[in-house]
Amino acid sequence: MKSIIKYILLFLSGLLFIQCDILNTATTTTTTNQSNDLKKIFIEKKTVSFKIGETKELIVTSTKSDGIKDTFTANIDNENATVSVTSTGISIKGVSIGSAIITVTSGSGLTSKVNVLVFDPVSMDIGNGLLIKFTYSFDNMWDDGGSGGDHDTIWWHPKYDPTNGWYPVGSYIRGDYADANKNHAVILVKDSKNNGLLAKPTDYTLIYNDSGSGANRDGSVWLPIAPTGYVAMGIVVQSGHTKPSTDVIRCVKKEYTVEGKSGNWIYDDSGTGASMNLTVWDLIEPDNYPLSEGAMFLDPGTVLASSSGDPATINNDIKNVFIINIPVTDEADNASIEPKLTGFLPYSSNYPKYFSSVRIPFTLIKDSKRTLDWKVDNSPFYFIQREEVYTDAQTLDNRQATTDNTMNYSSEIGFSKTQTDTFTQEVGMEVTAEGSASFLGSGGKWSVKLSAKLGWQQQTATTYSFVETKTYNFTVPAGKYAQLLHVTSQFRALDSLGNTVNVLPMKSNSLKYMQYP
Repeated sequence: MKSIIKYILLFLSGLLFIQCDILNTATTTTTTNQSNDLKKIFIEKKTVSFKIGETKELIVTSTKSDGIKDTFTANIDNENATVSVTSTGISIKGVSIGSAIITVTSGSGLTSKVNVLVFDPVSMDIGNGLLIKFTYSFDNMWDDGGSGGDHDTIWWHPKYDPTNGWYPVGSYIRGDYADANKNHAVILVKDSKNNGLLAKPTDYTLIYNDSGSGANRDGSVWLPIAPTGYVAMGIVVQSGHTKPSTDVIRCVKKEYTVEGKSGNWIYDDSGTGASMNLTVWDLIEPDNYPLSEGAMFLDPGTVLASSSGDPATINNDIKNVFIINIPVTDEADNASIEPKLTGFLPYSSNYPKYFSSVRIPFTLIKDSKRTLDWKVDNSPFYFIQREEVYTDAQTLDNRQATTDNTMNYSSEIGFSKTQTDTFTQEVGMEVTAEGSASFLGSGGKWSVKLSAKLGWQQQTATTYSFVETKTYNFTVPAGKYAQLLHVTSQFRALDSLGNTVNVLPMKSNSLKYMQYP
């Protein structure tokens, strides 16, 4: 059976505390001191992402001490993007893959910054210009036809594009005669900034050749030898018995990898009569590795092999998977979406408020409505987006009263098994009572640890795996109009084209109390 992947969202503390702060929406809430100084500068987003060539506009609000509109300028720290000032804010255009920081400065001397991420839709920069992308195209290097073996196999090597700097990190072996093309994906790598992040293997060591098997074709399996400071990520297969060229793969700088382990058995050459022995296993992520915040494992889609049937005999030098940092692609400034009362009418919004999103490989998302080849061609990377929905819970008009009044509210919190089961089936995120979420992706080989990356945090160490009812009480002062909003956090999975795969609402014990004036 395929192993279960873990996509652990550590819900720490803070965001889902009961929000009963009184907002006096008749005054400016962004003032940073106790005086009447209304000087401020505000940008609607903290982080924003672009495809190369894409342009977006962000609203900028700048005021002087007296509240009158102030001027502002914008500067960027490198050439990965451009920025210009518009009548309402700033216009940003993605130019080249990478990140940048935009600093907006008001005429009064206040500054605010925006993090910019420029990406290619078909690839991901996992650090210092080391790009990864997926391919499902392979060359058939060998099959065991004619060998009389107990098990079927075809050996495949990924097609690649050395002219543009793209290389595989290893080969792939199937335990059947099915075509790997469009049915399996492996990672290709590119050192886009020539930072010395990739290197040719210095040599190969023979693991197996089929001499004596009687197969119709000759084939061999090789162990790449990586130069110092680099690692290999699986085996290399070869048509014939000669040593492969060192140009057919690249080894990866060690700092971008971690030692993985062998997974499921794929194939062995029993019954072929070959002079040597071969067993092949999946390459998967390690157990109990202490992932840092926002990091993830990503296996390259290659395999492991040994001349013994014991996985303990696999050479550790090739048991490596990627460890990468998940990029936050968009992050709103909370003040830009904070609900406020602006008069004696209840706040109302029919749309979820967008907070943040992360970009992840398609292999973390089940999305059973799409085929693997469609995903590689159209959406090799997906987005997980966190949103909040504000629902009117209760209002109380206490303007004519001379004494305080009480607002009582009972609310369901938690999440239903039906909702989580549907989300698990369609997306692959499984929510548990321990406050974590697991991704049951395609292949069961991926692990991620996130918390503040999506800004979704919990009140305690345990979330609700069921729905229960809680009652809350709020005091409304005399002369005030008050409204209570129920806050529902939800996760939305989207493909690169913006299509929603599914949405999982999380009913929390988070309430927003507002009063006016």
